[in-house]
Amino acid sequence: MNTEKLNRLQSKVERFASTYDSPEIETHKVVLCGGNPNASIMVVARDLGKDEIEKEEPLIGRAGQILRKGAVEVGFDPVSDFFMCNTVPLKPKGNKSFSDLVRADFKWILNDLFKIVLPSHVITLGYEATKTVFPECTKMSPFVGMMFERKGVKIFPNFHPSYISRQGGLKSEEGQTFLNALRQVKSLIR
Repeated sequence: MNTEKLNRLQSKVERFASTYDSPEIETHKVVLCGGNPNASIMVVARDLGKDEIEKEEPLIGRAGQILRKGAVEVGFDPVSDFFMCNTVPLKPKGNKSFSDLVRADFKWILNDLFKIVLPSHVITLGYEATKTVFPECTKMSPFVGMMFERKGVKIFPNFHPSYISRQGGLKSEEGQTFLNALRQVKSLIR
C-alpha cells in the first residue's frame, strides 16, 4: 500500500522539481526515499550528496555509512527498520545546504511522506533536518540527545553523521550521543 502511495508521490515530486527554478540546485534528479516504507522509524537528513544521486538512495554516502554502522551496533537493521529521506530530495550545488527558502518550498514533500509512512519515531540528522521537522530549533546543541513528542510522534534530534565523522567517529562524545539516541529509540519500540 505505502509503495503505491510513494510511487504516486515520486511522480508528483519529479514534476514539481523539474519546473522548480533555483540557482542552488545542481541537478533536478529526484531521490525521494529509501529503506522500508512500513518502518516505524523515519530518519530525516538534510540534502543529497553525489553518492545518493549516483545510487538513487538517500543516506548511502559517508554520512549514511556512519548512520548504518551505528544502527547495526545497537541492533537495528537499517534497511528494514528505517525509512530514510531528506528535507529536499535534490542535490544542492557544491554540496552546500539548501537555503531556508528552498527548504520551505519543499516542506510539503516531507509532510506527505509523514502522512504515508506514519512513523512513531523520527530521528533528525543535523541542524537543517531538525529545524525542518522541529521549527523551534534555533541552535542544535540544546536539542541533541533529547526526545520531543509532537502529535504522538517521538522526535530525536541528533548530530549529522558527517559532523560525527569530523569529531572522531562513533567513539567520540558526539558519536556516543548519537548511539545513545539510537539505543533510546530501540528501547521504546520493543
